[in-house]
Amino acid sequence: MNDNDERLIDLCAANDFVIGGTIFPHKDIHKRTCTSPNNRDKNQIDHIMINGTWRRSLLDVKVMRGEDVSSDHYLVIASFEETKSGNKKSGRRQFNVEKLKDPKVRSSFILQLQNRFQTLAGLDDTMQEVNDIWDRTKTAYNETSKTCLGYRVKEEKKDWISADTWETIKKRKEIKKLVINSKSERLKQRYSRQYQEANKQVKKKSKN
Repeated sequence: MNDNDERLIDLCAANDFVIGGTIFPHKDIHKRTCTSPNNRDKNQIDHIMINGTWRRSLLDVKVMRGEDVSSDHYLVIASFEETKSGNKKSGRRQFNVEKLKDPKVRSSFILQLQNRFQTLAGLDDTMQEVNDIWDRTKTAYNETSKTCLGYRVKEEKKDWISADTWETIKKRKEIKKLVINSKSERLKQRYSRQYQEANKQVKKKSKN
């Protein structure tokens, strides 16, 4: 181990990272990630790390020696188990809790919630199961939130490149072909100037 190795281990220990290539049983040829120019020294210096919380989601890490990536380093791949959050799995909509920042909405929410719990207080809880009490409590919060807050409206994602910008990129590409295919030096220079101007337009529109 050298100084960089020790720094990597300290980083993993401080942040609860797991080094994926060290925990799965594979032959050494499927662990070594780099071959030296002399074709003798082989090392495991490329790593995939994951937070320890998600350790069980990591199914395998190994080196793909047969993949050509034009490098003395091999391709390292990891297999993960797909996990879904509770809201996505159940299709549950989220309440618009941002509305609670409004003092009027917050006061109304608290008042309605208190009224619902006063109603629950009149029930004989000693004769009720714990799950029944929990269900009524959860219903009180859900119904109050539905009345006072409503649901969050999902914002539609806008295309990060507009149709007009794509059209400008297309024109620049066409001019590039003219530059490459020009036989005359005079035409090549003219098209090169047009390409530079088109390139400026693409950059300008991409910033807008």
